[in-house]
Amino acid sequence: MIIRIFALTLFLAICTNTVDAQRREQGTSIRQSPKIEKPSFPAAWVGEWHGTLSVERGMKEVMSTPFNLSIQPLENGCYTWGISYGEGKSDNRPYTMCPTDTTTLVHWIIDEHNGILLDGYVHGNVFFNRFEVMDNLLFTRDELKGDTLYHEIITGPLSGATTTGDTVISVETVDGIRNDSIPLVNSFVLPTRQWAKLTRI
Repeated sequence: MIIRIFALTLFLAICTNTVDAQRREQGTSIRQSPKIEKPSFPAAWVGEWHGTLSVERGMKEVMSTPFNLSIQPLENGCYTWGISYGEGKSDNRPYTMCPTDTTTLVHWIIDEHNGILLDGYVHGNVFFNRFEVMDNLLFTRDELKGDTLYHEIITGPLSGATTTGDTVISVETVDGIRNDSIPLVNSFVLPTRQWAKLTRI
């Protein structure tokens, strides 16, 4: 009887160790970032995209309008980034974009063809822009998920920031009191969000 109990205990211990090892291996693989073999931007994004742009303030939608985005290849590795708003594309903005490095395709320049050039960056499968205009900071985010392209712009004024930090705090440690310098931090208001769910037409 004692031998049977010992054998059962040993069997359960081996199984537990095996499961723990598998979980650790799975956890390691989950934490590892997936390797992107070939950039999908902008080749996989090519098309004529259409949807409705919603403008939100808090929980309220204050405006909506038809929204179109045209992404088509041009010469020298450049692409169109044509944006239009309204019925019948009444507000048309025929922007283009070109990569600064045709190998990595990470850093792009959007040309508005009016003297304005905007930097855009690809991280993963998301295209980001951040720029200031007329004392407002705009953060844009475009992401392709399956057959849907999500477009989003967060805007807010640079003025009226809440400033905190910029101090020194004393922290008690096993080695005595340590003084930590806390940096100054500006926290900005984000009153408006624009977003659209786009599909190819």
